[in-house]
Order: sequence, then structure tokens, then C-alpha cells
Amino acid sequence: MTIAAFTLYPYRIAFRVPFNTSRGMQRHRRGVIVAIRLDDGTPGYGEAVALPSFGTANDDEIVHRLEEFTPSLRGESIGQARAILGQELSDSRESPVRFALDTALLDAESRRAGVSLARHLTPAPATSVPVNATISQSNAEAAEKAASYAVLAGYPAIKMKVGMTDDGEAEAERVRAVRREIGPDTELRLDVNGSWQLEQAVAVAGRLEEFDIAYLEQPLPQTELEATAELRRRISIPIAVDEDVTDRRAVEQVVSHGAADVIILKPAIVGGLTVARDLIALAEENDIRVVVTTALEAGVGITAALHLAATLKPPLPACGLATGALLEHDLLVQSPVFIDGRMQVPDGPGLGVELMESVLSVK
Repeated sequence: MTIAAFTLYPYRIAFRVPFNTSRGMQRHRRGVIVAIRLDDGTPGYGEAVALPSFGTANDDEIVHRLEEFTPSLRGESIGQARAILGQELSDSRESPVRFALDTALLDAESRRAGVSLARHLTPAPATSVPVNATISQSNAEAAEKAASYAVLAGYPAIKMKVGMTDDGEAEAERVRAVRREIGPDTELRLDVNGSWQLEQAVAVAGRLEEFDIAYLEQPLPQTELEATAELRRRISIPIAVDEDVTDRRAVEQVVSHGAADVIILKPAIVGGLTVARDLIALAEENDIRVVVTTALEAGVGITAALHLAATLKPPLPACGLATGALLEHDLLVQSPVFIDGRMQVPDGPGLGVELMESVLSVK
């Protein structure tokens, strides 16, 4: 069974509301859907988006690399194609390209086997995954309203973007307003996106400890693992790393420095589901919790991350998979079902998704 064809479907989707982080505001998300077809007609889908803040290529470079690279895989078996990916796409800037192609190959492979992608990765995956809501509003009142909606919608955890101001008291007031709104039973996580320095992080964390924070995500800039380990020793709030999780060597460095209680794993950043499974095993061997999140993809990338999250060791943490709601649409005929704070893992063959006809008509 060999690969007969590749087709690329670029897209540009508006965020429902501007998406704010400490790095600025985004109004649209660009990406590309990768479709493969095996010589027996079996399809497979993947998705690539840029995340330059994590060191990836930009949108145009990703599309160009896919156009340049995919012809070399035509006529190859899935196994041969996977080996070529590992040999030729080792640059971290190309990780989204590798993720898209790895997902498409796994989708086609598991479709042919008649099993879900999650079951293709592990014998007994979860049938649903708890998910967190994401709050990026910089205004305390707007953040409070978003938190209220998230609780009503049943989310068991909220990830709140912080680090958008140098005013520690204003930051604490914004977090206080959200904690007051969500009550004591909803988990609250804070994502700093690497915008603090060590002493600043110690000071702000001291103001935030009373709000029962599950963890601080990437409080310090990427690669500052010694400082992150020191911060972890000096504060009571657990530490998660995100931008520092790029490949196996990076995770090994996190482990050796004792820099984290949690790693945030984006399959688009580490280079695919196959690599991600290896990193999950490494983290779990070292008693580090793993939370799977998207890179703000549309539906194909989200569903791929959902299947990966279903392979985590129970009890599953709330994962950052409910990001499709941030976009005007996710390009799928049927999005993964959300019930009582959990996303249901599609149980059909492969990813279990179907692309909208309007996507397939754009090349």
C-alpha cells in the first residue's frame, strides 16, 4: 500500500474575539490542511499551523516546505514515509510540517486497520478527555464574565493568560475576580508565556498563592531552566513548562534540572503524535504530569491532539483542547462532541473527522 497523492488546503479563519497573550493580539489564524490518498483510495488528514514564538517557521514557509517535500513521499509505503520524515524533517522549525504529515499517515493507517487513531496508538485509550477553558481577556470585568460562562458550560479547569502587565497588584486583582467568580471547585491555571523574570515571578506568585493556583505555566522565558528550577524551589505554586517542551532532548533537560511539575505538550511543536508518545513515556517515568494542548489549530489538529490526550495515564488532567471555540469555525462537518466539561474521542476509524466541502474546494 503506497501513497498516491497529496493535496494542500490553506485556510485563514478569524478569532471570535481577538486573542490576547503577553506577546500581543491575534485576530486571525492561518494554517494548511494536508490530505493524502493511498493507492486503494484511503484518505488521511493532517494540519500545520505556525507558532513562531515556539521557534517554528512562519505560515508561508510551512506551506512552501510542504509543497517542496510532499512529492518525495509519493509512491512510498506508510512505513517508508514515516522513516523519511524522521530523517529529513529534523529541524525544529519544521515541526508543524512533520506533525501534519505524521497525523495524515496515522489517520490513513488506522482507517485501513478499522480502528480509531487513539486505539491505534494504545490498546485501551480513554473514551473522553476533560478539557480546560482559556481566558485571554486583559480586562478584569471581561475575564470575570468569560470565567462565568466557562463554569456554566461545565469546564472543570480554566487557563487564564497573565503577564500582560507589569503591575503585580492589578494582575492579582484580575485573578482574584476570576477565582471569586468560578468558586473553589474549578481548577485555575495561569499561563505567563515566559514574560516574567525570576524575582518578579517570586513576588507576583506570593500575591497569587491565596487563589489556589493549580500551576504557573511557563513563568520564565524559554531555556532559563536553572532559574525556573530555582523559582520552583522558592514558591509553593507548581510549575509547568510549555515553550521549553520542543523535543526529547529538551524534556530530558527539564527532567535533569528539576524544573517542572507539569509539561505542556503540543504535538505540533514536538513534531507529531509519534514523537509525542515517546515524550509522554519519558515524563511519566519521571513522575512529571503531562497536559496535551493544541497550537490553536482548526478541527483536524485539535482532533489529533484529542486522540493523543486519550492515551495519557489516568486520571486524565484537563487538557487544552477546547480551542476550536476561539475560532469562527473549525473546518469540520462535525466537531468533537463536548459534554459536561469533556470532549468525546471519535470512535470511528482514524481521526473520525470529515472536512467541510468548502475546504476541499479551495486549493
